[in-house]
Amino acid sequence: LGLLPHMKRERWYPVLGNCMIRFRRPLAPFERFTLTTRILGWDEKWVYLLQDFTNAKGQTAALALVRGLFGSPHGSIS
Repeated sequence: LGLLPHMKRERWYPVLGNCMIRFRRPLAPFERFTLTTRILGWDEKWVYLLQDFTNAKGQTAALALVRGLFGSPHGSIS
């Protein structure tokens, strides 16, 4: 997205506010998986993401709903 250089310059950092995860099937140790992240939306403070952990067979192993924000030395970024 090209946001990383701007984040470094402004000294912004990601902050996890909340995460709910639903495990649907196990992943074995060292099993390969694909993590797909979708932005569900945002408001003045928070960004809401959905993360889908999919195994090699295309089955969803876990779903995570994540709420996060970007912080700076001066507080959260709106």
